Amino acid sequence: MFFLQNISYISQYLFWNYLIHISYNPINLLMSKNLINYRNITPKHKKIYVVSNLIKGMMLCLNSHIGVRLLYNYYRHGMWDLNTIKSFGAIYASLDMVSMFHVEKMQTNTKVHHIMVQVLYFMGLLRYNFNEKSLANPMVVYAIYSGLSYMVNIYLSLRVFVKNENLLKIMKYASYIIYINCCIQNWLYQGYFLTTSNNIPLIEKGFYSSIIMSIMYDDWVLIKYLKK
Repeated sequence: MFFLQNISYISQYLFWNYLIHISYNPINLLMSKNLINYRNITPKHKKIYVVSNLIKGMMLCLNSHIGVRLLYNYYRHGMWDLNTIKSFGAIYASLDMVSMFHVEKMQTNTKVHHIMVQVLYFMGLLRYNFNEKSLANPMVVYAIYSGLSYMVNIYLSLRVFVKNENLLKIMKYASYIIYINCCIQNWLYQGYFLTTSNNIPLIEKGFYSSIIMSIMYDDWVLIKYLKK
């Protein structure tokens, strides 16, 4: 266990949970005051769904340069920036954690996805210390590719209240192209890592694969929706 070495990153995780949590209500009030279409959303709980996806999409967008840099440096130069990875993971996991407590009637597959993100983050942090040669490696890659498809969350938010059908069609198509490309690259890497890393016990690979499959299922459901 690497608990003591990672207290500062657990603190970051808690900080981001709190900051994201308290941002929901001000954003909801601001949008209700200034956007008529948002104000008229019914049922009312859908407003929180909009806010949740908008926060996640914008947060991931603002941090996408970190993911690009991490992937580039790793693929091109073999660099594994441990501190940045842990901080990026804290933000990503916090977004999913907070949404579970705010969004009503969340689909079961999405809720399972968000729970598994928490499991993977703390497993990567406390068991593996996000070591490059461990199962934390594909965890990080999965999180980065998911973060790079932030357009999907922005689209899922705007589709609820934006009335410009042409804009929504363009955003939906762009989201589909981005998402399916990120997923394909991601899944190929997952398979490559698991089949070539002989130093990792088979039972750990099996446990990790079962978690990843639940997340992949949620990704696939979303891909099918975006393709319609």
